[in-house]
Amino acid sequence: MSHIDRICSHEHPSIFSYEPFSLSWSRSSPTSSSSTNSSTSSTRHALSTLFKVLLIISTAFAAWKGLCFVTASSSPVIVVISESMEPAFYRGDVLFVWNRAEVFDVGEVAVCWFEGRPLPMVHRIVQRVPDYEVGRNESAIGHPQYQYLTKGDNNDRDDTPLYPPGQPYVKRHEVIGTIKGYIPYLGWVTILMNEHPWLKAAVFGAAGSFSFLRKKQAEPHGVKIQR
Repeated sequence: MSHIDRICSHEHPSIFSYEPFSLSWSRSSPTSSSSTNSSTSSTRHALSTLFKVLLIISTAFAAWKGLCFVTASSSPVIVVISESMEPAFYRGDVLFVWNRAEVFDVGEVAVCWFEGRPLPMVHRIVQRVPDYEVGRNESAIGHPQYQYLTKGDNNDRDDTPLYPPGQPYVKRHEVIGTIKGYIPYLGWVTILMNEHPWLKAAVFGAAGSFSFLRKKQAEPHGVKIQR
């Protein structure tokens, strides 16, 4: 080492002591950056999943409301939950309802929903009688309205005992439509989930686990840093 090198070494020690600090800082930087990127990626994934769920719910709700408008029925799709209409319809069949007609014919299968009842009743119209309260109104002459007597195909008698007390027939506003089509047995999933709450919890739990596993598989692996 020359005389000049010795002088520089003694007079400017900070030049040589600064370099290790710089190397130490540069080695820790990639790790910090990787952690930040991973956190940002997880947040974006969570927001994306939430957006997809909200989109599915809003789309289903809009489709249901659109179907209600087209069919003029408050419940355009229902599931048969009893055996009272066998052999026409069986338990678990999905029925499609249409409510655009002003008058229904004898023989049609009507969906009746009485105020205060939790579920509708799906039975066949066996008799149609004029609504005499409306018939006495002069403005209704020539355009009579009707009330209906219903009965389940698999029942021994008509539905009079099932109507609200003192009511012998079903009124027009209590009919939310008649059946225009069906898909057999498709509604059994709904029936099983309603009758067995543990099954509903298992289905939603499995769906949540599947979503969690997909999230884990989508996360990037750790970045290896060469030193």
